[in-house]
Amino acid sequence: MNPSLTDIATGTTVRYAGSVLAGEHLLINCGNLTAAKVTTDTFNLSAGTDVTGGVDASGPGSAFRWLNLTPAMAVGDPHSRTVLVTAAASGTSGASALKIHARRSYL
Repeated sequence: MNPSLTDIATGTTVRYAGSVLAGEHLLINCGNLTAAKVTTDTFNLSAGTDVTGGVDASGPGSAFRWLNLTPAMAVGDPHSRTVLVTAAASGTSGASALKIHARRSYL
């Protein structure tokens, strides 16, 4: 219930104000600002129920995109960069999972 994901580097958070039941998957397209609940494990928002209105974002840049994953220094090594996130939800179990699909971005 109420799953959320926060990018550690920026503090930007995206959260869903609802429940994701067993057998359901919550798909969030942060670039297009759309979301859906589906019953398949393929990333196809049109195959499910639109829940875009239940998604909220806060933090830097959240007015025009929901979440921008930003590399940060990893394991105390100033030459190593990785994307660090935290995830939270109530009512989770060992069977709960988070999967992130992202595209590369270059400066």
